[in-house]
Amino acid sequence: MTTKIGLVGLAAVLAGTAPADAETDAKPPFGAGQVWAYQSRPGDEASVLRINRIDKADIGFVVHISVVGIHWCGHPTASSIDHVAISSAALRQSVTHIAKTRLVFPDEAKIDAAIKRWDDDQAGFMKRPLNEIVSNFDESACINRWDNDGNMIEPAKPVNLP
Repeated sequence: MTTKIGLVGLAAVLAGTAPADAETDAKPPFGAGQVWAYQSRPGDEASVLRINRIDKADIGFVVHISVVGIHWCGHPTASSIDHVAISSAALRQSVTHIAKTRLVFPDEAKIDAAIKRWDDDQAGFMKRPLNEIVSNFDESACINRWDNDGNMIEPAKPVNLP
């Protein structure tokens, strides 16, 4: 029997998601539409996140975010993540301050579709700091490594799953 695991599922496995431990927050310190800077990876210092939705679950708050300004595989052109579901505790550990940006976030319809897939799949959420999640996504998705001029310098090593 073959099991299909999509990019979201693969990212969840690599990022170490599991049902989160209960959070005791009565209310998360976040609001939909806020844009935050976070402790990013080297090379992604201009990267920011936007909060799209906050859900209260039996096990705590799930914060749905989009992230822009990420340089996948070291490529000089910045890209984005349409949707990450992250615990409010992990997000609190990640963010540094409310930010202003000129970066363009993914289209609302694309984000809504990603969140709907998450709802339909009854997916889990991340409990690690955002920079670790982005690094795990990067390691799982990269095909090649690039220099600052856009030239391929080294093929990425394949990811071996257990």
